[in-house]
Amino acid sequence: MSRKFPKLNNKAILSPMEGVTDVAFRELCKKYGAALTYTEFTS
Repeated sequence: MSRKFPKLNNKAILSPMEGVTDVAFRELCKKYGAALTYTEFTS
């Protein structure tokens, strides 16, 4: 099985964090250069 990952513009990646990474925060991080963001953990 082969997995292909997108080519990232930079090395800034926002990791998934419970209670922190809501939509507004992810958009703000993208605005300031995060190449990749994740949604919050779900349970």
